[in-house]
Amino acid sequence: MSFSGYGGAGLLAFFVGGLLLGWWTSPDAGRQATGPAPTPGASVRAEVGLPSSRSGAEATPVAQDPSALLEAALEDRDDDPRFDLVRVLARLSGDPSEVVGMLIDSLGEEELIASVSSFTDLAPEKFKRSADPKALAHRLAELAMDGLLQRPVEGGAGVEAVYFSEGRTHGDPDLVRAERFFGDEPILAAFPMGDYEGDEVFVKWTRLDDPKIMLFNHYPIRPGEDFNYVWLSPKAGWDPGEYEVNFYTADESLLPLAGGRYSIDSKP
Repeated sequence: MSFSGYGGAGLLAFFVGGLLLGWWTSPDAGRQATGPAPTPGASVRAEVGLPSSRSGAEATPVAQDPSALLEAALEDRDDDPRFDLVRVLARLSGDPSEVVGMLIDSLGEEELIASVSSFTDLAPEKFKRSADPKALAHRLAELAMDGLLQRPVEGGAGVEAVYFSEGRTHGDPDLVRAERFFGDEPILAAFPMGDYEGDEVFVKWTRLDDPKIMLFNHYPIRPGEDFNYVWLSPKAGWDPGEYEVNFYTADESLLPLAGGRYSIDSKP
């Protein structure tokens, strides 16, 4: 199991062992992936694009009360033993981020590996090679929760801009900074490689209004190209609202490489 579409209006849930984080389940759950996207059975179709070498080229989510979000996650789960530890941790802190951190720290290595593998495509072998598995798990959880309770900060020093285009899923993307789209065509997010030499990136694709994590995975790219891209096409079409796409290094640090936002407007 991995993130496919999660809404802030739904539940925030935590599992001990196999499922570490259960987020805001959206009606778009269940995936269908095409191309080299690594996760089978996705609620979106995602493909990593490998364009030829070339150079060149607001709605605000309502802040959610952290303790209320935890209460919603635990509601009607009194008989579920998987939530016993979460209930104990929730008494110590009403902050979901702190509860997640304490939960990660409470897991043994094998539990942690199974947990992280349940909400990302991170292979157990890769996780075992990590110099600090818990630090990696904390970083992944930090990225996953960013924007849940408040609007995430856009960009930052050294973060490249993402170029968005619509409709084309093959060949070179249009390297223009379009920010508004209509309809249900695939959206392509292209980012400049800069000095990055890795052969994969970590991608987080989020809807900011009523937050939903739509992609949260590693994707292969072609090193040496000036640009690489990922495209996304939700099965049920795009909901109107503002979206954010962030690319990170695929190593344990998960450092930001590029980020950008676009909006889907209602059909005219």
